[in-house]
Amino acid sequence: MSIYATEPYPDENQVRESILRIFLANPLLKNERLNVEINGYTVILSGLVDSLDKKWLAEDIAADTLGVLRVKNKIDIRRDEDSVYGDFYDNI
Repeated sequence: MSIYATEPYPDENQVRESILRIFLANPLLKNERLNVEINGYTVILSGLVDSLDKKWLAEDIAADTLGVLRVKNKIDIRRDEDSVYGDFYDNI
């Protein structure tokens, strides 16, 4: 038995489309404005969500996608002006 993959890894476009399809199928992320860039085996996420949980969810989905070895999560969190967290989210 070989330890090497017998199936080719998906190309960058296939990885990107796979991640976007999962985002659209997920009820928590389908209405968010998220961008996915691929650079080799690295996914770069950007956009805007309304909670830290959604930011982490998007990262987990990308990380679990075949062909992804690293995720850079640059997603920003939209804040309500009355938020009790103040500038906390700006540094995450």
